Amino acid sequence: MAKWCFAASEVKFVLMALLIQRARAMVPILIPLFVSAFRRADELATSMECRSYRGGEGRTRLRVLKFRVRDALMLFAVVLFGAAIVYCNLKAPGYTM
Repeated sequence: MAKWCFAASEVKFVLMALLIQRARAMVPILIPLFVSAFRRADELATSMECRSYRGGEGRTRLRVLKFRVRDALMLFAVVLFGAAIVYCNLKAPGYTM
């Protein structure tokens, strides 16, 4: 039974080559997929424009969010909670640095 010994850099190189090979194999599938999706979106936009579609009542609209005091309090609480977890993990028995 032969032993195979590879350096970490060789394994990394082979894995990267396999990843690139798989990505290149996907190109013939992805390009037509994107082309057809953009073509369909363009046809839909044109048909909506021809029918004078503007969106009506009950349609959703963009609501601009604002950073408020309760958001700042929640951010502070999350940061404080995260710091407490880190502190407790560092002070846990058996932890050596």
